[in-house]
Parts: sequence; C-alpha cells; structure tokens
Amino acid sequence: MIRSVNFPGRGALLSSVAIVAMTVGADAQDRGQDRDGVYQLGEIYVSGAARGGSGSGGAGGGGVGGSTVTREQMWTFEKQTLDQAVNLVPGVNGTLSSAGQRNETDIFVRGFGRWQVPLMIDGVRLYLPADNRLDFSRFLTGDISEIQIQKGYASVLDGPGGMGGAINLVSLKPVKPFEFEIRAGTMFDNRGAFQGWNSYARIGSRQENFYVQGSVNQLDQNFWSLSRGYSPYPAQGPYPGSLEDGGRRNGSDTQDWRVNLKAGYTPNATDEYSINYTKQSGAKGAPLNVYNNPPSSQNSFWLWPAWNVENLAFLSNTQIGDASYLRTKLFYNKFYNALSAYDDITYRSQSNPGRFNSQYNDNARGGSIEAGTELIPMNTLKAAFHYRQDFHTEQNDNRPTSPVFNTTEPWQHQNQTTWSAALEDTFHVTPDVDLVGGVSYDKYRIDKAEEYDDIRGLYEYPKGGADALNWQTAAIWRYSEAKQVYFSVSDRARFPTIFELYSQRFGNAIPNPNLGPERATNYELGWKGQIFLT
Repeated sequence: MIRSVNFPGRGALLSSVAIVAMTVGADAQDRGQDRDGVYQLGEIYVSGAARGGSGSGGAGGGGVGGSTVTREQMWTFEKQTLDQAVNLVPGVNGTLSSAGQRNETDIFVRGFGRWQVPLMIDGVRLYLPADNRLDFSRFLTGDISEIQIQKGYASVLDGPGGMGGAINLVSLKPVKPFEFEIRAGTMFDNRGAFQGWNSYARIGSRQENFYVQGSVNQLDQNFWSLSRGYSPYPAQGPYPGSLEDGGRRNGSDTQDWRVNLKAGYTPNATDEYSINYTKQSGAKGAPLNVYNNPPSSQNSFWLWPAWNVENLAFLSNTQIGDASYLRTKLFYNKFYNALSAYDDITYRSQSNPGRFNSQYNDNARGGSIEAGTELIPMNTLKAAFHYRQDFHTEQNDNRPTSPVFNTTEPWQHQNQTTWSAALEDTFHVTPDVDLVGGVSYDKYRIDKAEEYDDIRGLYEYPKGGADALNWQTAAIWRYSEAKQVYFSVSDRARFPTIFELYSQRFGNAIPNPNLGPERATNYELGWKGQIFLT
C-alpha cells in the first residue's frame, strides 16, 4: 500500500534524466500497415482526412478538428503522462481536479471534461460506469506512438459520447525485423533531493506476415514540490497550525507501471488481424488541505492503494475488392479501484465516523464493426455499429479498525448496456474539396441499480435509460498540399453516469433515473497549415 510521508525541505520540481536508448535491426519491408511505428488499427477516424480504402486511420494534419501529439514531441518535451502531453495542443488543458485534493488530473478540451470527451486506448473506449472519474495522470506515454485529440468535432463513426471531442492513445507497433529499446531516468528537485525514477523497455519484431511486441513502462514519484513562496498556515489560539510544512507536498506520491503486448497477422499489404493486451497499475496518496488541522474536507487522510486498468482487444482490417473495407473490434476491459480513509496522518487507524475501505470492481465487454466503400464515383460511404455492456460492483468496509462500529456492506451491482448506429458520407466535389455529413442514433439502458443502507439493506433503484440522435456536417478545402480551410457543425449528446443518475450527494440530492442526455452543438471555422515549410 502506498503511504504518505512527511518530508522536510523545499524545492521546485526539476528533472534530470539519464537516458539509454537503442534500436537494432534493418528496415522492414515498406507496407501499407507501417507508418513510423504507429499501430494504425488503433487509430480513430478523422473526418475529412486522407484515408485509404483499407480503412486505416489518418491522424495526419488534415481533417476536421483533429490534432496529434507525436512520440517525438512527447520525447522532446519529456511528457511522461497523458495529462502532461495534451498540454502541447492549443485548446487542451490537463490540470489537477478538485483543487488537487484527490491527487488526480482532468483534461479539458475547449472546456469539456472527462464526462464529455471519451478516452480511448487503441480505439477502445475506457469508461468507468460509476462516475467516469478518470485520473489521466495514471496513463503513461512510454509505449505510445501518438495521441489523437478531436476538438469539438468527433466523428459519429467512433462511437457514442463524443459531445466535446475525443482522446485516443495509440500504441506502438514494430516496423523492423528486430527492435530493442530501453530508457531510464531519475528526477531531482532544485536542491538535489531524489524525487523518483522512470523506465521504459520494448522489444519487437516485424516479419513478412506477422509482428510481435512487448513493452513495459514505469514511473515512481515520491513527491512534487510546493512553491518556494508557500508558508505554513500559522498556529492561532487553539488551532495548532497547518499539517503541511512546505517543500515536498505531503501525500503527493504516486507509483505507476504499464505493460503492453501485441501480436498481429498481415497476410498481404492491406489486411491485418491483431490481438492487443494492456495492463496498468497505479497507487497514489492524497494531499491534505493546507489550512485545516485536522483537515476538514471529506477526503482527508485518503490513500488509493490501487488504480488498475486492464484491456484485451482483437482488432482487424479486411480489404474487400479495390474500393471497400471492413474493420472490427472486440474487447474486454477491467477496472479495479481501492480507496482507504484513515483517522489521522499516521495512516494506521480507521475507527472514526466516515473512515472506510472502498472497492470498485468493474468490467466491460463489447465490440464494433465499421464498413466503407467508394463504389459510387466521387463518394465515400461509411457505416458503423457499436455495442457494449458495463458492469460495476462496489463495496464499503466502514470503520474497519473499530471493534464496536465496524460494518461491511454487501457487494452492490449496477449494469448498463449502450449501443450506437452511425452513418457518414463524404462527397468529393473535387480532388481538393470534400463535403461530409454524419448521423448516429445512440441508446442506453440501466439493467441493474443496487444500493445499500442500514435501514433498507440491499435494495434497487428504478431503472432508467435514454436515447439520442446526433448529426454533424463539414466542408473542407485543401487548397495546397500542406494547407486547408474548413467549416463544421457537430451536434452530439452524451448519457449520464450512474453517479449522476443515483447519487444522493451526501443528502443534498435525490435519485433521478430518468435524467436525459446532455447535448452540445459545436461550430468551427478553421485553417490548418504550416506557415514555414521545412
């Protein structure tokens, strides 16, 4: 279990990184599936961008609303986590949420947060049905080839929920007969105090008709530093003063590791069939309120001993004739989260009211199918269908160290089913001008909604559900090889989380199982291009 420690001293965060990197092997054969080590099966679709008949994604620089953070950029600017990397993109901001009390970050895409902007790993959405409170600091970037970010306009082909955009982490894929890469680094503050370390290793092989790869990434940080200008809140009368003495922030420690394994079969230059497995594990502390002693906020003396994600997916792309393709995804993912609340800064006793051990144990399964054709002259027609089931279970062990008041709740289950059908058509007015129109119909239902309290015991809320119609359109003019102008409108909805449907907010709200979808309309007039060509 990760624990908070009171460290003396001060210092702003600086990094000194020692790096060893090596790649071995001759270039592999140039094939349609290989592009700078990008796992193209895992890319999401960018409307209006160049895309081959095979249906391989195109992050590129074209299309509507899309930006890409490349592996080279993440390496150059030393962005080791997702929340750091997205800050390289205009209009996107990764920042501490809840004033830093939970030691977690949210990402805002033009003001839309994690409830309105889906997060995907290799095109498979990571969704936490209870509250979708994703902590973007837990996602390491060592094995990531690119981060696709859609701002405002996210294609309906990529699934439901993209009300404010979408974020997709695309993993690496080998392109040489033998590849081996290793990196390691350490972090220090400006007084030379050791803060932590990071490491990354990858080995892979690209052969005539198959590829295999494995990678591991780890980041262990003991603390982050407060400003040099911080002074502890002083003692006044009976108040003993702040528990936070400055310098190294109490409760800011984190530990994360991530493993990625993949294998693929490529029988020809266009078709690809791949199995992709990712497992990541995290643990973290929670910084204390700097004014209160003892802290009065509800999350005082909290620790997360586990914040784990696991994903297994099968992805395929099949060319049908010269003008059509079929892409499929099947996935199963798991999420385990443990949260412990303690009595005081020793982090040993859990006997007071409001102290607990809480567990979330979730899993999801589903898939999607996408087909496209250019059989009609000057026209590209695409259709997609997405289906997923989410299963959430939770349990609280209340006041676990109290010999008198300890109670353990039964496991409570909440399940939901979501599906979406989408259609998008691109009319190629000229080789340089496209008109795009898309529409989708999304629907979800709550299949189970259990809750527990001391009076009623285990009971079930009324089940809810809703549907939504989405539409979008865009016009793109590529007036030179590196420049384009476009105008787009996207009207998208997202469904509420279980938290929004049923949480009583500590007695300040009542459940609303019939809560409808949230909706936003995004208008954008934009220009993309390079001012200076190199």
